[in-house]
Amino acid sequence: MKTSGRTVTCFIELESVISRGVLIAMDPNLEDIVRLEEVKLSTPGAIESRNSGTYELVSGLSLSQEDLERIVSQLLSMLLEKSGISAGEIDLLSAYSDAFARFEDPREEKELVQKILESCRTQLSGNPVLLEPEKSTVAANEPKSRMVATGANVILKSREGLNVKPNIFLDLSTCFSGLAYTSNIDHNVEVLISGLGATILDALARGHPDVNSQYNSTLEISDPSGATYEEESSRLASQVADLIRIRRVPSGTKKVGRVPVDVGESYNEKIKLIGCDVGKNGSGLEKITEIGRRASSYGTATIQRVIDLSFARIISKMIRILYEEGIIETDNALCVSGREDFSKSKHKEVLNLLTEMGFEKIAERTVFVKNPACYYGIVRA
Repeated sequence: MKTSGRTVTCFIELESVISRGVLIAMDPNLEDIVRLEEVKLSTPGAIESRNSGTYELVSGLSLSQEDLERIVSQLLSMLLEKSGISAGEIDLLSAYSDAFARFEDPREEKELVQKILESCRTQLSGNPVLLEPEKSTVAANEPKSRMVATGANVILKSREGLNVKPNIFLDLSTCFSGLAYTSNIDHNVEVLISGLGATILDALARGHPDVNSQYNSTLEISDPSGATYEEESSRLASQVADLIRIRRVPSGTKKVGRVPVDVGESYNEKIKLIGCDVGKNGSGLEKITEIGRRASSYGTATIQRVIDLSFARIISKMIRILYEEGIIETDNALCVSGREDFSKSKHKEVLNLLTEMGFEKIAERTVFVKNPACYYGIVRA
C-alpha cells in the first residue's frame, strides 16, 4: 500500500553479461528523481537452459522462458529486500533485453520485452502499469538507444554546474547502442547505432586466464597489478581497432553484430543506421581473443590497458564515421554510457584520442554516465 505521493518505477534489464533491477522514485512535483536501489546478477550464472532456450542472447547463450521468469523473480526479490519497500508501492514497470539474436525481425524485440513485463507484474502484488517499450522497427536495440538518450538527459540535468547538452549518445553495453539528434530543440533522430559493443572488449578479456568461459567478460578480470607495457599495449589495441568495422549498414543486411536490423525501414524513416561488427556477425571475435592472449602474456595490467585503449578506439572510430557521414559537427556534445562505471583511464583515453583526431571541441563537451536506460520509465510516467 502506498504511503507517499511519490511515483516508483521498476526497471528490469536482462543483458548478456549483467541482469539488473533498478528502482527509481519521483516526487509529486516532478522536481526530484532519486535512484532508490539497484541490484545485479551474472546472467550466465543464472541461466540453466544453456543451449536449449527459446531466446538467444547476443553473447550466444540461450535463454528459456523459465530462465527469464527465474531471473526476473530473483531481481525483484533482491530489490524489495534491499530497498525495504513493498511490492504494492511499485507503480510502473519498464524493461529491456538483448536476447534477440535468434530473431529475424527487429520488431520481435517488443514481444520479448512484453513477456518480461508480464512476468514482473505476475510476481508483484498491486497492479503496476506496464510501460510499452519503444518501437524497434529499424534495429532490435533501437529501444535501448532511445532509453539511453532519455535517461542520460535526466542524469545530466541533475549535475550542478554542467552546461552540456549532448546530441550524440553512445552506449557501450554488450551491444553498441546510441543515436544522434539533428538538434537539441526538436530531437529528431538522424542516426541509430547498432551491432557489437562491449562484446568486443569481452572477447579481449577472454584471453586472460581468469576469464575461462566463452560467456565471461571484462568484469571477471581481477584488479590489474604489475607493470604495464605501454608500447605493446598501444600496438595490440591498434590491431583490435583494425579488426573492427564501423560503417553505414548496407542495403539487404539482416543482422549486424547479431542484432536484427531492417535497413529498408531506416530509409523509410530517414534514419541512417550505423553498425559495428568484427567479421560478419561477430565471426572475427576469436581473433580479438587471440590478441587478448598475447596481451595477457605481459600481465594483467597490460591486458587491462589494452581493453581501455580499445574502448577509446571504438568510441573515437564511431565519432569519425559519424562525422564523415555528415551526421555530426566538430563542436557537438557527446554522452558516453555503458553497463558499468568507466574507469578514469577510459575517460582519459577517449578524450585524448578525440583531441588527437581533431575533435577537441567534442572532447571538451564529452560527459560519461552509468546505466541511463533505467531512468526512461520515470520520464514516461
